[in-house]
Amino acid sequence: MRVNRNTVGIALKVPTATYRIQLNQNFPFSSLKAIVPYLSKLGISHIYASPIFQAETGSLHGYNITDPATINLELGGRAGFEDLVQELKAYGLSWLQDIVPNHASYTPQNKRLCDVLAKGTNSAYACFFDIDWNHPSEELSGKLLLPILAKPIQQCLKSGQIKLIHNSGFKIVSGSFEFPLNDTSQQHLELAGPVQQVLNKYNHNPKFLATLLSQQHYHLAYWRTAFRCINYRRFFDINSLIGIRMENPSAFLEWHHLLFEFVRSLRIDGLRVDHIDGLYEPETYFKELRARCPDAYIIAEKILTDDESLPKTWPIEGTTGYDFLNYVNKLFVQTTNEPAFNTLYQDFTGNIQNFDDLLYQAKKTVIETSFFGDAQNLARLFTGALCESTHPKPPDQRTIAAVVELLACFPIYRTYIDASNNSGDSAFRIAFELAELKNPQLADSFQALSHLINERQTSPDALFALKRFQQFTGAVMAKGFEDTVLYRYVRLLSLNEVGSNPTQFGISPDQFHAFNRLRQQNWPLTLNTTSTHDVKRGEDVRARLNVLSEIPNEFQANIEQWQKILASKKSQITCTPVPDSNETYYLYQTLLGAYPWTDIEQQEFNNRIVQHMIKALREAKVHSCWIDPNLPYEEAVVTFVLSLLSNTDFMDAFLSFQRKIANYGLFNTLAQTLLKSVCPGVPDFYWGAELWDLTLVDPDNRRPINFTLRQRLLSEVATLNPQKTATLLATPSNGKVKLYTIYKALQFRKSQPMLFEKGAYLPIAIKGTQARHVVAFCRRNTDDYALVVVPRFPASLPYRRAGKSKVHNAKHPTSGNVVDWADTYLSLPEAAPSRWFDLFTEKKLSSTCGRLPLSDVLDAFPIALLYGDKHG
Repeated sequence: MRVNRNTVGIALKVPTATYRIQLNQNFPFSSLKAIVPYLSKLGISHIYASPIFQAETGSLHGYNITDPATINLELGGRAGFEDLVQELKAYGLSWLQDIVPNHASYTPQNKRLCDVLAKGTNSAYACFFDIDWNHPSEELSGKLLLPILAKPIQQCLKSGQIKLIHNSGFKIVSGSFEFPLNDTSQQHLELAGPVQQVLNKYNHNPKFLATLLSQQHYHLAYWRTAFRCINYRRFFDINSLIGIRMENPSAFLEWHHLLFEFVRSLRIDGLRVDHIDGLYEPETYFKELRARCPDAYIIAEKILTDDESLPKTWPIEGTTGYDFLNYVNKLFVQTTNEPAFNTLYQDFTGNIQNFDDLLYQAKKTVIETSFFGDAQNLARLFTGALCESTHPKPPDQRTIAAVVELLACFPIYRTYIDASNNSGDSAFRIAFELAELKNPQLADSFQALSHLINERQTSPDALFALKRFQQFTGAVMAKGFEDTVLYRYVRLLSLNEVGSNPTQFGISPDQFHAFNRLRQQNWPLTLNTTSTHDVKRGEDVRARLNVLSEIPNEFQANIEQWQKILASKKSQITCTPVPDSNETYYLYQTLLGAYPWTDIEQQEFNNRIVQHMIKALREAKVHSCWIDPNLPYEEAVVTFVLSLLSNTDFMDAFLSFQRKIANYGLFNTLAQTLLKSVCPGVPDFYWGAELWDLTLVDPDNRRPINFTLRQRLLSEVATLNPQKTATLLATPSNGKVKLYTIYKALQFRKSQPMLFEKGAYLPIAIKGTQARHVVAFCRRNTDDYALVVVPRFPASLPYRRAGKSKVHNAKHPTSGNVVDWADTYLSLPEAAPSRWFDLFTEKKLSSTCGRLPLSDVLDAFPIALLYGDKHG
């Protein structure tokens, strides 16, 4: 870590590497303090912490904040945080804080919200939360929807699930929630007689209680109501998280008051802004944040798709790194095998729908089941804006349908249109064209809505409607793409990731180099990540599954063999085998990618797979879903999973292929780990992923981490004789080879900060028989060079026994076998040094006429990080 100046001319601490920590009651500040020495030794400069402000009781993630002015007591409170900060300072570590400006907890634990429930529009916080107090519904006019009931309100009243209680005043209670009454009701009840008599009167007469509820500033309702009619903005479709109006200056200042205190006092050195796309004006928010945190390292959780770029006008350092994750991942997918993989997938599953159609259908599903009330609200805003223009007002139902279609056809997470910014016009144009192509009968409505884009410069109502629309496109994309279609279209699961395009079957080294050059030019301090708490599967699961792209025929032969073995194990529901072929195909890939290195974890793994498959079924929303779980179907799938994992014939056949995939996947893991550490940007490590990250989607990836083991292994690799690095490959199951890679790369990065922060990115040409199997580049800063060399497509490389020249057929990248690189070599730039030092093996190499043979560079270790000094 070093102090530098960023593009807006302010001093900030540039991270060497960040390490994401998931804080909760099971891993509080005291637990983090205990591993500070370990993280420092590993080479981490910044602790990248999940939210630390007071959240709902028992929260395992911290994103449901109840009080931003209090440090979470379950983590150790203010005292625990201060104690941790002192330990961090003693080791020279900094703090990167995940903050949540978009939403807050919608529970009685949120005292600001309770004030709104008690006082309505007279509350000081009435405009703090994102509430539409003028909703046209008679039930919601001047009230806040409170959709927390397990059943329709009349059933709850009749069954006594809603009661009046007296606890420091009269309150309404339903389940574990207590809600305040307004002052008028409170005073009336206090004067109505003895407390118990009043309670009996109301609790024994549902009509009296219903009348009392109708007089409140909130409308108590069945939880499903919010899907069809709602007057507050949620985080995605989660009723218990309410949006905050960050565009309101008083809300901005109050929500960040304690945070700004910690930034000024250097307790917090950097900020990671969660769900920036939910805010009304993201750029304005960042400018306000930068004005009050001029020395902070700031990044945004922003999902960029395909070639989309981060707005250059945002005064921040970059994103959380999903763009890097997807580029580096696709580097290891063999593009030439896409036709074979398409055939394999279609033959096995019968799935012939193209991805774009599936995505459209998935987005329509989530809009119609979870966001229809929001879509109606947007249609109302558009209708109001159109009424004030000279353009004819479209029929209301047609406008709603047009808004739904526009949301479903929107090509990216969101745009940032305002009165003067035209950068999002192309996305709207694409959306309108596709929506009209699919729905020609709505052409007039689309034309009317399109008209508003041009009206935004002169019509405040048009601009407001467009900005509100922009706040919802990201939620629809996240739920439709990430949480639905990625569980329906499962051709190659390693491509099914946040921000990825599953139809792009790999990229070329040239595309990877072009991406990194732009990154160094525009966002040199952005994060490079390969795993986060939001990914669909851990980085090493993807690394393994990418091997399948090299051997589609072998993969097909194996899964067809497994099908025959398990043909009698599937249950029948309405004469249909369960799970279906697409779900079975998904399961096979999941097992191949996540299966543990050793049998010690078998029972735990079985339980994890069961839970994961239930979640996958519900996310796909084909045979089950979260809103209406199909329990008989889920139970049939669970039965199949457990029978499969206990079937000896299947497991023998499966493990024979899986171990091969795991061993080749090791190459991909080491390669992507090194690339993350040295490519333009700042490497980010998700907790525990310094060893094998064979986790699945949350909550699987939030399980406890064995840091005692990691501390011991780090001590071992830190003292390892570099000449014995090859021995790490002989026992890959312990993960030391990955830990060693990270440790060595970060130590070098820490010793050469300017080389990686400012160093140019120079692609290196590879010549020879195996050229397509190598990616190489240099980082150069004045006379200092770092040369990076990694392999790709290990399953189709020739291997030989170490120390022997003859190529043999046992393609196994460990256990004494090495790649036969034959005549393949690196063609170095003319100005490059001729003498190099390998950071992993401490071997010295020399180039001849600008050539470095791969047989020298990668003879002792499968990846290389070489340091060269022209004057050294």
